[in-house]
Amino acid sequence: MSQQTKFLVLSDLHHGNIMPDCQKRLEKIIRIAEQNEVDFIVNLGDFAWACEQNNWIRDMWNNLEIPHYLIAGNHDFDSNDKETFKEFYNLESTYYTFDHNQFHFIALDTNYYRYGERDYDYAFGNYYPYDREYISKEQLEWLEADIHRSDKMCVLLSHVRLNYPNTSGGCGNYKQLHELLLRINEEAGWKKVCVAINGHNHTDSYQCWDGIHHIDINSASNEWVGSEYGLLEPNEDYDEEVHKLHPYLKYVIPYKEPLCAIITLDGKKRRLEVKGMKTSFIGPSLEERGHSGTVGGTPITPIISDLELTI
Repeated sequence: MSQQTKFLVLSDLHHGNIMPDCQKRLEKIIRIAEQNEVDFIVNLGDFAWACEQNNWIRDMWNNLEIPHYLIAGNHDFDSNDKETFKEFYNLESTYYTFDHNQFHFIALDTNYYRYGERDYDYAFGNYYPYDREYISKEQLEWLEADIHRSDKMCVLLSHVRLNYPNTSGGCGNYKQLHELLLRINEEAGWKKVCVAINGHNHTDSYQCWDGIHHIDINSASNEWVGSEYGLLEPNEDYDEEVHKLHPYLKYVIPYKEPLCAIITLDGKKRRLEVKGMKTSFIGPSLEERGHSGTVGGTPITPIISDLELTI
């Protein structure tokens, strides 16, 4: 049996009121997956709202012949609740696991806000005013028990960063989670939890915390810059009619081509390789917009970087 696991990962396509060309982007990403003969595809969320007008992109995703796994993002609950999301995408739960070769993949749901001592599900955009991006207490208990049951190397998949606070594009209870993961690795006597992969920030970055690799996957479509820097006007890529149908398009810097990455894990050699991509921006440059060129201290770039890591 092969010791290698190869998969494609994408994040933050943002079909709907932001991006108008997601069919073309998703079709190209699927072709890349097929050309690279991946074992499966991972989608890190902020994909498409669960509503009737999105049935076509839901069907594109649900009917893929390549095995595929969807992780929920915060914007996936701007116009629906979790039950609707699960039904729409044929999911039994918003957090779950799957195995491939020597690796145990754990899909987490960071879409809870905390009020007082309680965790609440995101639904219909209810999370915006609150302390948010939490992993629920119930889910943390499930996570610990699940990792203990597995004898494989564990890879965490989430929408937000798991090693940053929620004020910096991360997880509200990231410290509690990190302490749990370190304790699990210490008790196991080996680096059982070795990798965490996330989206959400629309940036390209990598950090290693206490031996656990955290890989931040850039958006498949854009970087949000907001009304202060939103200078995108009708152009050859997006005409005036497109802008009318997608009112938030002017607040982003779109990427010319869709970004995704091919990740190869080698259990025998304990190696991880990221084969990234590079494209360009559409519209005014960051300098022309008067933007600093960073978000949360991370450069805004239309890139997913190559990486080679020991896990």
